[in-house]
Amino acid sequence: EDIQSAPYSFWPIIVALSRLIFILAPILCSSIEAMYRLLKIVSTILLLPSTVVSKAINIGILSVANDGKGPVFIFIGFNSFLHNLTTTDAKSCLKCVINHLSPKGKFLISIFVPDPEFLYRDANKLYPATDFFQFENSQCRILETNDYDPGTQINKLTWYIEKNGKMDLKKYNYSMRMFYPHEMDILFQEEGFIIEDKFGNYDLCPLGQERDMQIYICRKP
Repeated sequence: EDIQSAPYSFWPIIVALSRLIFILAPILCSSIEAMYRLLKIVSTILLLPSTVVSKAINIGILSVANDGKGPVFIFIGFNSFLHNLTTTDAKSCLKCVINHLSPKGKFLISIFVPDPEFLYRDANKLYPATDFFQFENSQCRILETNDYDPGTQINKLTWYIEKNGKMDLKKYNYSMRMFYPHEMDILFQEEGFIIEDKFGNYDLCPLGQERDMQIYICRKP
């Protein structure tokens, strides 16, 4: 089954994207703890309690009305931006965001830094993608293979589910486009964003070579 469907390429409605983030977040994010750390960042930016922010996210798009001029805050978290498989798609996504934001509205994006040890693994070997978890009264985990194309910077992943030590026959395919920090800087600049802060993890450490995340807080002029 292919879980990378056509709508990923167009991003016409940002609300649908935010709903998708929370559907996939427990899978795509490294841990539930990381989700709550990101939630803390969001609540700090908005000067709102995390419970209010959480409720807003579960309703749909995370935004706060601003005199009818559009949301003052939008975020795309948990690597969901990486489903933009081309630079054109990425620019279209950012253009959609900045067009929806109110003047001086803020935009937060969270993606991981491309890791050569992850991208250039043995394509014929299965690697654990999750720890063990309980599902349908079975002890399960997700195993994956990947095939990275450095020309397109697209990483094609295939997931397999192991239940009680036996591999399920189904497999799930999806792709993610890798974006390096210097590319994100260019994309934000070209689409009119002002980068206010960059972090390398959910503890708000500075973005650098030893960090595994790229977290950007941008502003519309």
